[in-house]
Amino acid sequence: MSPKSGTDASVGGLSYLHGVLTGTTSAMVSRGLAIASGIILAKTLAPDALGNFFSDQALVLAGGGLVNLGIGQGYRQLVSRQPQLRQSHLLPTIAIRTLATFLYFCGLSVYLVCTGLWKAHTVVVVCGTLMLSLLELVQIDLQITRRFLHVAVLDLSRGFVVFLAAVLCRLGGEHKYEILVGSYLFLSLVLATMGGMMVRPALVTLRRFNYLRLLKTSIPFAVAIFVYSFTSYWALIYVRQVLGEEQAGYYAVPLKVYQIALVVCMSVSGVAIPLYHKLAASGQFEVYATVFARLVRGLWLSGGLIFALCLCVPGFLIRTLAEERYMAAEAVFPLVGLGVLFRFLAIPAGNILESVDRQWFRVGLQSFGAVICLAGVSLIVPRYGIVGAGWTLVAVDLWVLLSYWLVSLRVAPQVVRLHRLFAPAGVLVAMVAVLWFSNILLSWVGLLLLSAAWASYVTFALGFRHEIVKMAGSLRGRR
Repeated sequence: MSPKSGTDASVGGLSYLHGVLTGTTSAMVSRGLAIASGIILAKTLAPDALGNFFSDQALVLAGGGLVNLGIGQGYRQLVSRQPQLRQSHLLPTIAIRTLATFLYFCGLSVYLVCTGLWKAHTVVVVCGTLMLSLLELVQIDLQITRRFLHVAVLDLSRGFVVFLAAVLCRLGGEHKYEILVGSYLFLSLVLATMGGMMVRPALVTLRRFNYLRLLKTSIPFAVAIFVYSFTSYWALIYVRQVLGEEQAGYYAVPLKVYQIALVVCMSVSGVAIPLYHKLAASGQFEVYATVFARLVRGLWLSGGLIFALCLCVPGFLIRTLAEERYMAAEAVFPLVGLGVLFRFLAIPAGNILESVDRQWFRVGLQSFGAVICLAGVSLIVPRYGIVGAGWTLVAVDLWVLLSYWLVSLRVAPQVVRLHRLFAPAGVLVAMVAVLWFSNILLSWVGLLLLSAAWASYVTFALGFRHEIVKMAGSLRGRR
């Protein structure tokens, strides 16, 4: 490796570390606001109203790849590798994204009319969710240009949208739900406008832009996003259609924990994706392997702790996040915790496929996961209810985890090491088994013992202590 390339890798790694620190902090606070919003809504609204609100959001989110066409990810791949393209690509990309949003709304409106779901409240929630979806491209551009503080501000603002709407709903009188959806739409419009002002795209001629190149680059991402969104949100829509709005409300509580955890993970992992592309394009796979290993260690720690919490004290989580009337969802929480852990570890391996131009491999693996989701939910939910939806979620996430790692090992053997996956998994299974046979697993004592043992293992045996030292040193250096 030349001295110049070593310097570039060092600077890239330092920028990546600062981005992770900023992104992690803002993502955690923002998702903390989202959790607080869910708590407020669950303690204010009846299960059927709660199921209505979140399933109306899911109508938009389940078709994520159709509403955004993967344009943001295609833009990121092109501009991360050739930063000089930003000035000519940003405004046309925003124009395509806005047009896609409008067309998606038209198509969704036809669906709502045909299915008898066209209601004023549903349309308002759909519009608000579409406005918030426009911010994805803004955040991607800010990450590429390493304006991590702006990313943090935008992330926090997204958390405040639902939080403020939930607070207004709580303080409202007889028309709580009307206040919720109205304020949600208004705040979403304000934030979408603010996001556009942050990036300030250069004025370029839209007619001369090479749209075909951007679309061809974005197609694999569009398919992958659609498959991911479908597997994440379709179960809630299906539960609402088959079991009713009340059961959808029960399922929405643990599912919201799952979705928030994944968004935090993707926010943190997303900081490294431009660096992934740069290292893969320059052939710096030794540095690439180091970045990947550092990220996996952090995800083992956070994912394991979330799994321990969901496994040991699900009743406490329900009483904290909602009320006793939502106890029907208690059996779903351990499954959600396991799904979170699986998907956490799958995300960085899936990003490898993107960086080495094997995105279609990723799409194929996700598509098979969607087939598992469709078959599992259709066959299991009518018989086992929302617990069946939880088991389907686990099956999909396990498939994604194993397939991503095995395929990434084949296309990037310099980066992936299977012992980083299977060795910690065996240790975690052994810890859970010991506590289970000791009859203390499903208790606060079990939670404390499992969390302490797991944190100690990741910190010392897996070497996460080095990450703590580096982060502390980076913070001191910035001062």
